[in-house]
Amino acid sequence: AASGGLALLVEDSDGLRASVRDMLIELGFSVIEATSADEATALVADLPQIALVLSDIRLQGHGTGLDLLARIAGTGPPCLLMTSLPPTDPLHRAALARAPVLRKPFAAADLAALIPGEART
Repeated sequence: AASGGLALLVEDSDGLRASVRDMLIELGFSVIEATSADEATALVADLPQIALVLSDIRLQGHGTGLDLLARIAGTGPPCLLMTSLPPTDPLHRAALARAPVLRKPFAAADLAALIPGEART
């Protein structure tokens, strides 16, 4: 298995966050967690060693996974988005234009296939 670096998991559902965290750990990542775009933005700013951001599109509070992407674009680590929204949903379509999107539910193999090489150190 490829050993990963530090992954930031942004998901507001506790149950889902736990299951995705387990997948990331299985793939060799260390995981830190956030539940909102604001919290995640602050963590990315504070922790330059973050190698990957995996965020739900719909989050608690102000902002979506797309807002998070826009805030860290260019300077931040590679991002993957995940959603249970159907592919016909405008938000899902907008997300696909910006980053790889995992459709929930997904397996660890689906996640592994989308992780860019630069996130694996």
